[in-house]
Amino acid sequence: MRMRTLLYAALVSTCAFYSTAAAVDVSGTISTTNWTKANSPYRVTAEVVVPTGETLTIEPGVDVLFDANVHFLVQGTLVAIGTETDSIRFMKGTSPVWNRLRIFGGTADLRYVRISDGRSVAGETESPGGGIFADGAMHLTLDHCVINNNVSEGDGGGLALWGGTATVTRTTICDNVAIYNGGGITVGGGIMFTMTDCLIARNDGGVRGGGINASRPSVQILVQNCTIADNKAGSGSGVWAKYQAVLTLINCIVWGNAPSPATFSQLEGVVNASYSDIEIPAGAVYHPTSVMGKMAADVYAGVGNINAAPEFLMPSVGDYRLAAGSPCVNAGDPATPNDADGTRADMGVRPGNGTLPQAFVVLISTDTTWVKSTGPFHVSKPVVVAVGATLTIEPGVDVLFDAPAQMVVSGRLEAVGTAEDSIRFLPGLSAVWGGLRFASGDSSTLAFARVSGVGNASDGMGGVFVTGAGTRLRGSHVVISGNESQVACGGGLVSSGALLDLSNSLVCDNRTPGSGGGLLATSGATLSLDRCGILRNEVTSYHHGGGLYLESVTAVITGSTIAGNKAAGNSGGIRLIGADLTLANSLIAGNSASKYGGGIWMSDGSTAQIENCTITDNTGMDANTPAGGIGVWASVARLKNTIVWGNATRDTDTGSGGAILASYCDLGVTLTGTGNINADPLFVDPANQNFHLQNSSPCIDAGDPSSPKDPDGTRADIGMRELAGTGRLLALPRLMTDPGASLSVPVRASFTPTGGINFAFVADASLLTPADPFVTSVRFGDSPDVQVFANIVGDTVFVSLSSSALAEMSDDTLMVFSFTVASGVTSGTVIPLRWVPYPVSNIGEMPAGLVNGRVQIGVERYGDVTDDGTVSAQDASQVLKFLVRLVPSIIEKRADVTGNGYVSAQDAYYILRRALDPALVFPVEEQEANQRPGAGGICTLSWVFAEGSWNLVADRADAIESGELTLIFNTPSGIHLNGGTMMATRWVENALSVAFVTLPAGSNIVLAVTSADPLSAPPEVRSLQFNEGALTARIATQPHEFSLEQNTPNPFNPSTTIRFALPEAGSVTLAVYDVNGRLVRNLAAGNSEAGQHSVVWDGCDANGRDVASGVYVYRLTAPQGSVTRRMVLAR
Repeated sequence: MRMRTLLYAALVSTCAFYSTAAAVDVSGTISTTNWTKANSPYRVTAEVVVPTGETLTIEPGVDVLFDANVHFLVQGTLVAIGTETDSIRFMKGTSPVWNRLRIFGGTADLRYVRISDGRSVAGETESPGGGIFADGAMHLTLDHCVINNNVSEGDGGGLALWGGTATVTRTTICDNVAIYNGGGITVGGGIMFTMTDCLIARNDGGVRGGGINASRPSVQILVQNCTIADNKAGSGSGVWAKYQAVLTLINCIVWGNAPSPATFSQLEGVVNASYSDIEIPAGAVYHPTSVMGKMAADVYAGVGNINAAPEFLMPSVGDYRLAAGSPCVNAGDPATPNDADGTRADMGVRPGNGTLPQAFVVLISTDTTWVKSTGPFHVSKPVVVAVGATLTIEPGVDVLFDAPAQMVVSGRLEAVGTAEDSIRFLPGLSAVWGGLRFASGDSSTLAFARVSGVGNASDGMGGVFVTGAGTRLRGSHVVISGNESQVACGGGLVSSGALLDLSNSLVCDNRTPGSGGGLLATSGATLSLDRCGILRNEVTSYHHGGGLYLESVTAVITGSTIAGNKAAGNSGGIRLIGADLTLANSLIAGNSASKYGGGIWMSDGSTAQIENCTITDNTGMDANTPAGGIGVWASVARLKNTIVWGNATRDTDTGSGGAILASYCDLGVTLTGTGNINADPLFVDPANQNFHLQNSSPCIDAGDPSSPKDPDGTRADIGMRELAGTGRLLALPRLMTDPGASLSVPVRASFTPTGGINFAFVADASLLTPADPFVTSVRFGDSPDVQVFANIVGDTVFVSLSSSALAEMSDDTLMVFSFTVASGVTSGTVIPLRWVPYPVSNIGEMPAGLVNGRVQIGVERYGDVTDDGTVSAQDASQVLKFLVRLVPSIIEKRADVTGNGYVSAQDAYYILRRALDPALVFPVEEQEANQRPGAGGICTLSWVFAEGSWNLVADRADAIESGELTLIFNTPSGIHLNGGTMMATRWVENALSVAFVTLPAGSNIVLAVTSADPLSAPPEVRSLQFNEGALTARIATQPHEFSLEQNTPNPFNPSTTIRFALPEAGSVTLAVYDVNGRLVRNLAAGNSEAGQHSVVWDGCDANGRDVASGVYVYRLTAPQGSVTRRMVLAR
């Protein structure tokens, strides 16, 4: 491209005169209306407010003149769209200045608009932005605009933009003044900002940032094909970045700004440039900061950058077009779009043709759901979930990024997968993508989701960035892995001033050159990690916190492992700066730092409460401050029941008034404190990272006697406690009963294939007398391979199970014992049920997690909703009636037998089962970690018309235990509903509320709807819930085409589900083959009806033998044709 266009001159020439028609005085609150050219000018006599929910539309040719020094405040929507020949102007009237356009959480679309003569008022909150100040969850669009001759008595002479989203294109920002920073524009504070083809010239930035001042972490600050020239400021006369802001320049010119150098950054700010012409004078005594690389031959670091006079045509008169021989012509990034003449992009602002640019983002402004059946979803430009909107992503959806774009959540994201069908955010055609960004002031949820492959994000952050007070992200069973922050911090996650709550999640194999290889939290954030793994993350340059970097935050970490992380600076595991940390029952192991603090390093007034943790095998390499385990500098760490042992070069270190206050700890150094010891803790196998304690360990039963007892009922150990749910588990229940009652005590278990289980538990024989028969149920008791022995010696029950064939269980009832409660026991008595620890209790001769139980006497009678002293079907019926509001109230505490804090049809299901089987134990009476409210997974429903009835048919009807739904009828008269074992219904106009429970009946019909006048279509299903939400329900329509879905999960072990759709009934064959074409097994053969179908393959061949790991092919053959897919078995 050979020539340039000066947007400012073109636009001003169209705005030189305004109409002398009779003016309209405006002030106060503006309801939705239009301002027309016929009534222009509109004279502002007092503050104008466009409130939330209202829209002001301004036609081309309108002048808005300010006769008073007041705000023009937009909280709702402002649409001011002029034309190339008839622009809109906001400017002074009889008042010499006006107090700028103020956008607070609203939306403004300004095109061909001029903003002039604004002046912000000095003050702590009123000073930013001379022409425009926009903040909160705002959305701002500027196109073909002029922002000139404005003054800010704070930051941002022309504009100050904070938070929300802003897109600025083909706009001139010139001759503005900021007393402090950012003569042309100040931008930051969590914003997603994109500026292209703009001229920023002749602005005065006061102290810093003549053209642009970038401040604070943001989602994105991207400036592309812009010319930043002839601006001035005390430092960073062209651009300035500070306080962890990342300003990205692509195809830009930064030239003629004074004094030089034109770019500067401090306090972890970054100016990252590529294919840009940035002036660096010869012999400069210091260079601007860039983490993209080092300076070479006085060229700003970054790919494609040059340092050569751009050869503007006549900059003295504002003509910043490029001369024919300019080194900036055809020198832009070859990956960016070509110029209008088809040649390679130039550096600097490009000429326009008067057309509006294509949208830079995909804006989701209303509630939207992404479903698996229409996926995967390919993303080629940033996705923005607007304020007030919710994006729901269903299980099984893949979100694939075909460009390095971000997903920015200003509203809410609900991405909740399942264990069988997770949600994944991954690179598509692009090698990397820009990550998830939450800046909403709202709450979002990730569950059973994966975020991987983020890199080179425009904001410099890694996989997930959560920012802003009030922004909340909660995650469960989330994997954040393989992400990289290439220029800033937080390889996996960053939380700035927000709430981040993760449980049962994994943050692993992330990298950053900044701080926080796995996770960085700062600026008043609140962090909660429960049962999480922070593993193998890395800080690659001289920064800190390989696993976690926590600055000015409150953090609670429980039951977690922080291991194998590295930092090229300090703190391989955890870095604390002015932070408050509670760390409990966690392992800090195998972390390393090139300087000090291999495990944990604290400074700047941090506090840490560390209890029942193991800190071992960490390495700090600095010989002067050799705290391999924990280092405390000007901070306080309180340790209890904790092991700090085997770290290099030594276990602890303190300085600058720092203190470690320890009690009942095993330390590699001698520290005063009650109960401390200095002895080898005798880990089981530390060489293989097994840091459990041997039976002879001096740490066993050596913890604080006032601490809660260990799961085996004995005095607390020193070190990390055993966690339930780690593969081998035996659990006794928590029960409630009355004096003299019969009592069933179930033992639940989880274990991988094993041939033997031995255990013993203690129950007070004076209060609990064994009944006859004592053992009432054994899971494998009917198998000839299993032998069961049970004996009682005093208060102790001894049990041995052995089998010639391997058996396995996953959180299910292994055995049930029967007792009689003593009639004279006092109400309120608690009878402990305590395990005898390993080696007496073991699974396959290995230790198991042991969860103690208890029996409470006369406390609460769960299930007795009618308060008649018994649990009967009438109680279940009352619960169902309450749910549809046939009865106004019940005893909700007794009805909530699942123990989740509310009443549902699932409670009625368990109450009905207790009425049929008094030995049944309600989930609320069980150990909390083992509650199972209902069967889970996915259930597909469809309406089928047969014999005058619309039948709601389920592919997994046997998994449905309870349901709550609403049916909407067009003609509600004469409707009859059948279904379930017990049901309650209630009409409200044309809506029928339904609550039901169902016991196994062998039918796939959930509900049947009949009518006196046959219905032409089934009712609409709304607010459907099965099994208290554990079973995800989908309504399917009759398939229109023959299809075979990818199996889920894939890869799998040991079983997977294959789903297919038949538009017509016919003969079907579904077979599995190995990669050589040999038949492994026929999964289906015979006639199948039209509809959705699913088949489970358990990984066995036709003879019932397990097949080997590898790739297998499955083929569906039907009258409509044949379809083949591949799947992977990974044992």
